Amino acid sequence: MSKHFPLKAIGRARSPVTKMKAGGFRDTTCEIYLNPELVPATSGLEGFSHVVVLFWMDRAEAPRLRVVPQGKQEAPEVGVLATRESSRPNPIGMTVCELIRCDGERLTVRGLDVVDGTPIVDIKPYLPQTDKVEQTRTPEWINRLDF
Repeated sequence: MSKHFPLKAIGRARSPVTKMKAGGFRDTTCEIYLNPELVPATSGLEGFSHVVVLFWMDRAEAPRLRVVPQGKQEAPEVGVLATRESSRPNPIGMTVCELIRCDGERLTVRGLDVVDGTPIVDIKPYLPQTDKVEQTRTPEWINRLDF
């Protein structure tokens, strides 16, 4: 199995948020500027209300195996893979956000939890037929975090 594989940014986020923070992105509107050669790849995307955005958390701290989610005292120390923390082995972030506008190389979205300049790795349409999960389970400490 190969240890390395090519991964390149397809664009960059332009956000009013300039420093990493925990939560509070729900109402944040930002723009994704795609590499110009990818504009044809957005054809049809405007018909979707939401998209899944994958991004590279390029300002994340060094990977840690165990973390306290959002640094909250009331949350337990858990394995990083049980969180959405950025200090991961591969700092890949994922957010389902509202697609407000798709205009050439610029996509306007709401709810994307990135800081200004974050590299975008991929964008996929949100499909409730396959992405929505009806019955879920989360640990009780999740309710003490900021989203």
